[in-house]
Amino acid sequence: MFPLQAVPRSGNAFFLTGQVYLVKEKNQNSSIPAIHTLQQCASHLLAATLVNLFPRVFLLGGGPCREGFFYDCVFPQAIDREVLDHISVSMLGLAKSAQAISSSEMLLPNAISFFKGQKQRVRVGLLEGLADKQALVSLLRIGDFTDLTSSDLSQDFSELDSSTLQYTRLLRLENHTRQVGGESYSVTRIIGVLGIDKKDLKLRVKQAERGMKRYYRNIAKDLGLFEVNEGELETVSYFARGEKFKEALIGEWRALLDAEVFKQVSTPGIVDMATIKHLKDKDWLDIRDDVLLTHRVIDSKYLFTSDSVLQHLALFRSLGFVERDFPLKFAECVQVLQREEPLYPGFQCQGFELIRDTLTQLCTKDQLKAGIISYLKIIKSLITMHGIGCKLRLKMGKLKFLDHTFKVKDCERILLEALEASGLDFEVCAFASPYFGLDVSYVDSLGREWAGAGLTVDGRLPGAFGLAYMDAGRVKRVPFLLRGSIFGSVQRFMSMLLEHYAGEIPGRYVSGMV
Repeated sequence: MFPLQAVPRSGNAFFLTGQVYLVKEKNQNSSIPAIHTLQQCASHLLAATLVNLFPRVFLLGGGPCREGFFYDCVFPQAIDREVLDHISVSMLGLAKSAQAISSSEMLLPNAISFFKGQKQRVRVGLLEGLADKQALVSLLRIGDFTDLTSSDLSQDFSELDSSTLQYTRLLRLENHTRQVGGESYSVTRIIGVLGIDKKDLKLRVKQAERGMKRYYRNIAKDLGLFEVNEGELETVSYFARGEKFKEALIGEWRALLDAEVFKQVSTPGIVDMATIKHLKDKDWLDIRDDVLLTHRVIDSKYLFTSDSVLQHLALFRSLGFVERDFPLKFAECVQVLQREEPLYPGFQCQGFELIRDTLTQLCTKDQLKAGIISYLKIIKSLITMHGIGCKLRLKMGKLKFLDHTFKVKDCERILLEALEASGLDFEVCAFASPYFGLDVSYVDSLGREWAGAGLTVDGRLPGAFGLAYMDAGRVKRVPFLLRGSIFGSVQRFMSMLLEHYAGEIPGRYVSGMV
């Protein structure tokens, strides 16, 4: 089975398609699964309905989104509102039939053969594009229908059937073009809302309708700020006003970090392939596989992605330090290209352009608490400045630290003490994460969560990267690493502010823009 709850990866492309996970904890006193799980299952119920109604439809994938759930597919004919209403009625009928729901896994070659038998050639193309040919593919079954699902989905389905998903409403259709296996497809996205009961559904539909009126893409274009160009690599094109808005936000970011004594740095975005090969030969890459995330080769060099932490560590390693030099605080805000592995094939766009901020702190064991408090102080200043909400989730990791005098319980205690000292509300989440740290979600005026920021306590990467310092007793020790971000990405934060303010941007951003 899958881990009980999962947090969306920071830095994913959801903000560019307007999709934001609503992660809720399962109520231990209730048989109702987490809303995230229900939204995921609702997307697969929609897929099962589409296959019943349109035998020639090609399925790509779906899951939770900002309104509720979505599914991408390629139809053999045009779909309009009347057809969408017919799909909605059929979906309700399938839900009420109380079909059993279960999950399983299948080796990639077997999954390819299975979907070839289902005549799902677009899905086969997605699976054949995966690099790991022996990967395990996650599946979800509703009755006789089998679909690809997210490996993050986790639920004991023994007491769950499709009748739990009967409170749904399909809202609208969206169309875009997508390249799969060298072919271009016109993809239709169906977006719907799911509720726990009738009252909850009515509330969520109302919220979705309000949200569309305050959709950042529409607001940004109307205000002449920026527009998002969809494609294999999604890009954001800024107009003159948008550039001013972006510069103002980055200026605020610099001021907040200056107050906490972070040194502003700028590291090169290009790294020799030989450097990457050296890093890949290290065991730590198996532990921190997403430090590099993914990359794009240009003229035998790698264009670095959103996490500059490797270059920061290289900068630290090039200098000699003793204990009195710590803590070392570096911060960087750069434009990058990033490609990400989808949660499952077809689930999200393959790449995007963004501006990310990276915070890196190297410190001793005794300075960890102060470093975490320093980060939380910046977060508190940011949410106060913009009048937004904030949800802090404490991740309890599994990895042991290279410093054998520092135990897992020590890290848990320090994180809890720092959070309590900050005065911010938080919740402890048993997410399936190997690392200790904080996930930060900003909450707009409509109560929607925008993920992206966070902080991780890393006691392994500095040692694997060869970093060390001499303590007061002339003993060689490995420092601890705190790495995180404030915005996550500037684009996402701009988008959240546009919806939070409903386009009525504060004067400090619009002055001189007319």
